[in-house]
Amino acid sequence: MGMLGRVYTFERDIVDFAPSCELVSTAAVGAVLAAMNGRPGIRFEMLTDADNPKPVIAVLFSNAISMAYFDGLVEATLRVSGIKVSVMQVTGTPALADNEPARAA
Repeated sequence: MGMLGRVYTFERDIVDFAPSCELVSTAAVGAVLAAMNGRPGIRFEMLTDADNPKPVIAVLFSNAISMAYFDGLVEATLRVSGIKVSVMQVTGTPALADNEPARAA
């Protein structure tokens, strides 16, 4: 099976959080790196300039388990910083069998 991918957008949540001088892209890349947590099979690429207030980052995953792991961590990491993350686009569809543990025959 090929790689799975998601394109994420990030933006500051100005309704619930006070303004911050940290660039959204800096917080976004930090959250992506933290969510990767050294796990193999996850790669990313920033698709917008560093000063863009709504940065876009593409992330590739080797399997659906890595994608689910990443999603849970990136949202949790950003929750405290006042940055919202949204999935803009999904590429590849994980097969149901990819999510199930192997069974003995």
